[in-house]
Amino acid sequence: YRQAVPALEMLATSITTHRGCGGGCSFCSLALHQGRRVSSRSEASILGEAASLAGLLAKPGSRPRPAALSDVGAATANLWGAKCRRSNEKCGRSSCLWPKICPHLTADQKSWVSLLKKIRDLKEVKQVRVASGVRYDLALGDEKALAEFLDNFVGGQLKVAPEHLDAEILRLMRKPGPEVFEKFMEFFFRPSGTGRYVIPYLISAFPGSDPAKMKALAGWFHRRHWRPRQVQAFIPTPGTVATAMYYAGVDEKGRPVAVARSDRERQAQHSFLAPSSQKR
Repeated sequence: YRQAVPALEMLATSITTHRGCGGGCSFCSLALHQGRRVSSRSEASILGEAASLAGLLAKPGSRPRPAALSDVGAATANLWGAKCRRSNEKCGRSSCLWPKICPHLTADQKSWVSLLKKIRDLKEVKQVRVASGVRYDLALGDEKALAEFLDNFVGGQLKVAPEHLDAEILRLMRKPGPEVFEKFMEFFFRPSGTGRYVIPYLISAFPGSDPAKMKALAGWFHRRHWRPRQVQAFIPTPGTVATAMYYAGVDEKGRPVAVARSDRERQAQHSFLAPSSQKR
């Protein structure tokens, strides 16, 4: 390529803080290849990499300048440092965060924001942003830390993944209820939060969904004059519970669920949130 590749620039200015996720979403295979237990890098390791980026990004023969970090995070940025108080015992939960946040989970949001502030204060760093997604249900557990994060480390857009707003679909997804997302939105758009935007990730045609539920979801956004752009049609992923539901046509308890199988059925649901995708 003769021109700059945006993705490579993003990778060069980002830092991965941890691997793994305890979210246990029924459609996600992340825990299968990174592990359910979060494995976090030490604060010293992350600060060391941040301090070295200015020199690594400098062009040959030029003087290093403070680096602007485009992202400090992972699949779920605010799970850095998350641990289980009962890590040596067997656990029967499918998720550390659903249906409620496990009382044995330690995910200190103050420590996470403190890490971001320490990176920002390095002389080799010009700016710190978190472009990775965050778990808003976890963030709401410490509103003071959340406010600090939103005011200092969100570069205009914040990625969150409600995926849907129908209570039954969210149960099948193993995601928090719609009231949690609405509470987060109220906090996000508080008076001091003007000039920021939320990028919601949404899934159409998920097992259990039907046109009526997708229409209701589209109506929620329409009433708020909000046109979501990150809409993905459900794709069966090997090893996930959602894929089993898709092929079997039942939920985890054996109860029948609606499944959009044909392209026409899937497109009909997807077009409620992405009208431009409708075939002409």
